[in-house]
Amino acid sequence: MNKPIAIALATITIVLLSGFGAETSTSGKKEHKINVKGTITTTAHPNKTQVENIAIGGLIEKIFFYPAPTNIDTLSDHILKVDPETEHDELDFVQDIKTIKVADANDIWHYQAGKNKMKQYILVEITLKNESAPKRYLLNNARTITCNVVEGDVVFERKAEPTTLKELTIISTIPRDQPKKQKSVHIPRTTQKVTA
Repeated sequence: MNKPIAIALATITIVLLSGFGAETSTSGKKEHKINVKGTITTTAHPNKTQVENIAIGGLIEKIFFYPAPTNIDTLSDHILKVDPETEHDELDFVQDIKTIKVADANDIWHYQAGKNKMKQYILVEITLKNESAPKRYLLNNARTITCNVVEGDVVFERKAEPTTLKELTIISTIPRDQPKKQKSVHIPRTTQKVTA
């Protein structure tokens, strides 16, 4: 078998296997067992919009947010000297996050992760459900925010890069109805001797 065909078959196999075990909606998008509902405001859509199925980087829990350096206000070049990913807080929409705000979409921070790898982060303020004062974190700009906008009978997916976010507020987290498993019925086997 030649190399391009082998690579194509391996790619197809990986794609097919990666979808097993996940629940999907009618649109084919993976759904979490909990529906996160709230409102979102972005630079493209400045009016507060009701949304559901909110996720960041495909996650609703164990989302990595990196505490902003205490001296971040004194850094004028927006270059981080220390890798922000060496320390992180794992937050989730169910237990922790009440709001995420981006005060300035141009407040992008850079870290040189390797010789040819520059990572970008946006400064966000997160208000936790059990606290009133927001905490400042860095969010990796590669983490896309996804949600579904529901307008009447029409549902469509919206994606937003963290730099376009103005505010994301979590209103509720609702467990999805799990399909009831059918009970298996055990029918004992009986054997009969047939004599002729």
